[in-house]
This record gives sequence, C-alpha cells and structure tokens, in this order.
Amino acid sequence: MGTQFLFLLFLLTCANLPPSSSDPEDEACLTNLKESLQDPKNSLQNWTKTTFKNPCSGFTSYLQGATCNNGRIYKLSLTNLSLKGSISPYLSNCTNLQSLDLSSNSLTGPIPPDLQSLLNLAVLNLSSNRLSGQIPPQLAFCAYLNVIDLHENLLTGMIPQQLGLLLRLSAFDVSSNRLSGPIPGLLGNRNGNLPRFNASSFEGNKDLYGYPLGPVKVRRLSVRAIVGIGLGSGFLSLVISFSVVCVWLKVREERVVGEEGKIVKRAGIILVVVSEIEEFNTGSLNSIVSIGLRMKKQPVVFLHGGPGGGTSPSNRRFFDPDFYRIILCDQRGAGRSTPHACLEDNTTWDLINDIEKLREHLDIPEWQVFGGSWGSTLALAYSQSHPEKVTGMVLRGIFLLRKKELDWFYEGGAAAIFPDAWEPFRDLIPENERGSFISAYSKRLNSDNIETQGRYDVCCPMMSAWDLHKAWPEAELKVIPDAGHSANEPGIAVELVTANEKLKIILKTKGGSNY
Repeated sequence: MGTQFLFLLFLLTCANLPPSSSDPEDEACLTNLKESLQDPKNSLQNWTKTTFKNPCSGFTSYLQGATCNNGRIYKLSLTNLSLKGSISPYLSNCTNLQSLDLSSNSLTGPIPPDLQSLLNLAVLNLSSNRLSGQIPPQLAFCAYLNVIDLHENLLTGMIPQQLGLLLRLSAFDVSSNRLSGPIPGLLGNRNGNLPRFNASSFEGNKDLYGYPLGPVKVRRLSVRAIVGIGLGSGFLSLVISFSVVCVWLKVREERVVGEEGKIVKRAGIILVVVSEIEEFNTGSLNSIVSIGLRMKKQPVVFLHGGPGGGTSPSNRRFFDPDFYRIILCDQRGAGRSTPHACLEDNTTWDLINDIEKLREHLDIPEWQVFGGSWGSTLALAYSQSHPEKVTGMVLRGIFLLRKKELDWFYEGGAAAIFPDAWEPFRDLIPENERGSFISAYSKRLNSDNIETQGRYDVCCPMMSAWDLHKAWPEAELKVIPDAGHSANEPGIAVELVTANEKLKIILKTKGGSNY
C-alpha cells in the first residue's frame, strides 16, 4: 500500500508542476539569432523575448519555423522568408539542434565555424543565399551530418578535405559558388569505383576541378607569359596527346568490363545481373551483385544485415580500393534482388550456397569476408562451411541466431527499451497467438525460416559478441563506447577501416592472396 501511495503521489505531483522553462542555451541561441536577422515581412513576429523564455512545451513549439522535442529546439526551418542579415555564431548554443534550414533567403557574411558545436546536427541547408567566405572545415566535427547543401551562394576558397571524413554524408551540394582548387578525393574520386557525389554537386564553380568534374583546369596564360613562351605550340601538343591517352584508357577500361562475361555497366555501377537462376540457386530469384574490376587485388565480399537490408555504393568506404576488389551482394529477396521480399527457397543455407556459387562464378580462389548484424551470422556460417576459401573475417554487430537473442528481440525483451515500436508489432497478432510471436509471424509469412532485423544493438546486444569472443579467443574483440548498431557511426566506422587495414598488412606480409 505504501509503495502504491508513493507512486500515486509522485504522479499527482508531476501533473501539477508548472510548464518547464526554456533551456538557457536555447534561449541564448534564439535571442542572438533573432538579433542577427532582418525580417522585412515580419515572418518572425512571435520571436519575442517572452517566447524565448518558454519556446517549447514538450513537443509543442510556440515559434514560427521551430520544432521541439522533449522541451528543446531540435529543428529550425526558416526557408524562403526574405530574411536578411547574417548567421549568428550563437546558433551553436542550440546544442540539441538536428536540422538547420535557412535556405532561399538573402543572408550574407560567413558560415560560422562555431556550428561545429552542433554535435547532433544531421541536416545543414544554407542554399540560395549570398553567403561568402570559405566553407569552415570545422563542420567535420558534426559527425552525424547527412546533408550539406550550400549551393547558390558566393562561397570562395577550397572545399575542405575534412568534409570527406563525414561517413554519414549522403547529400552534398556546393554547386553555383565561387569555389576553386581540387575536389577532395574522399568526396569525389573513388579510384575507379562510383564517385561518392556526382558532377552536379560541384558544377558552377569555374575554378573547381578534379573528378567527377574532369581533369585539372589549365589557367589562361597572361600576355606576358605568352610572349615568354612563344606560341605555346609545344604545350598545346602535350595537352592534345594527354587527352588522346585518357580516351584510350577509358576505352580500354570499357573493354575490360566487357570481358567479364555477364558484367555490364549501368549508371556508373558495374553489375553482374544473373538472369538465369541456375547459376546461383534452384529457386526463381534474381540476384544483383556489384563488383570491382578483375585486377590483382584481394577480393572481399560484403554481407549486409537485415535480412533484407541490401547494399549501396557507400558500403565500399570501409575498404582501400587500391588493395581490395570489393564485392557487394544483395541477398535473395533483399535490396535490388527480385522478386522483392520473396521468402520462397530463402533459408540461411540457401544464402550460404549463394555466397559460394558467387565465388565460383567470379572465379575467385579465396576471399575475405565482411559481415555486419545478420551479415555476421552469414559470415560465420559460410566460414564454417568453407574454411579453406576464407582469408580473414571482419564482423560487426554480432548476431548468433540463438534462441535467447530471438526471444530478446521478438518476444518482448527489447520492448522495455522501445515500447513504441513493440506495440504495433504486437497488435498485429491476435491475443490468443501471442505466446510465440515468431511462430505467429512465421505462419503469416508462409515460411519456416526466421528473419531478423535490428534497431541499433537492441537486436544485437553485447552479450553475443562477448560469447563469441569467449568461444573464439583468437579473434580480436573491439568494444566501441557510446556506439550503437550502425556501421556508419564514427567510432564503429573507424574501427572497421582499421580492421580491414590490419588484414591488408597481414596479407601483404604473407605475400598477398592467391588471386
């Protein structure tokens, strides 16, 4: 009774608390931002000192263009409001900010380097303004940035090399500025693979050069230089000869691609399209595989998670393209494979057989195996089935397909952390069948196999990696603090690259692979 009374008293006390006041950091952020802006259309009329003291109530915002989350400003969208002025460096005080969109205004001045303090920032859109100065390299400290859009401004200088270290970056646009110098290799050049961002991300900067825009631009010679050099015929001949060599190399590359059998090039991606299913399995599924050119490189096969996740060109980021021949395979029914989400003939051992048939199809004697989440399960099972074909393994987010792991994710364990995601999953099943959600969903999917999909490492908890480490002490275990399940989290991405580099050194020491 005493416990119930205390609990009830706590609820009543909380219910009668006054609305929470603004976080002082948010208040300073909003106050200084308003002071730095000119608002000719009075679009920000409710941006007042009074409102700044209490801009949020839970998820409710009282400010034009602001979105709140748990009483903090987490999104500012002040787009197309004819705003003038500059971007306040005190925006860095909005430490919970995840999205900042000030596009399509008339803002001037520099991009404040202080934005580096917005460690949760995922979207930065400052496009279609009149911002000047250089792009601050400090933006690289915003490790969660997915989008950087700075097109149609007056930005000058070079694109900072540091921005290429943003592993989550999926959209990048600096077109129509006054930028100069080379495009950073980590943003453009993938050494023969897909460019990370295509030419449209960089066009409209006349002094910007490098892949994917094209070769180094030759500056126009002054009259004095022309007189000193003469007619420059020798230089012109050299340029023409260089162009001919580049064209010859491009044609040769296309010929190499054509000699790969069923390898074709589509939209810049080299694909193996398996139209006759006998080459891979006995069902009616088509698998799509993206591979590197056949060269004297160490082959590595990337096994994605899910199941059902699929692959993307960004998965190549964990490997040195000068050393590795990277093979990305969309598993049966996953990613770009067809028919999508088909469960027919789609068991773990079907997938293991697919991996081995793919190796044989590509005429690879042995290869390195990289697997994350569900992909770690496949990597372990494949390596146990074909140990002589594996030169080494890198595993992330260990999932061992044991009953306690399945029970944790499917039978209610993870619901203690994500009840909002669990309840819709639960409510699709009638109450009389909720004794086993795996059996209930298996019956509805018409398949006896179990498919798993993780949400951070609630699906693949640390216990799995630890149990594997105890059973396999020869393998090196790396535990990343403050990290979840995603391979693109900064700490995890760094360790994955480091692991592949270690295996590269070992292979080089042993004289490389047999391929």
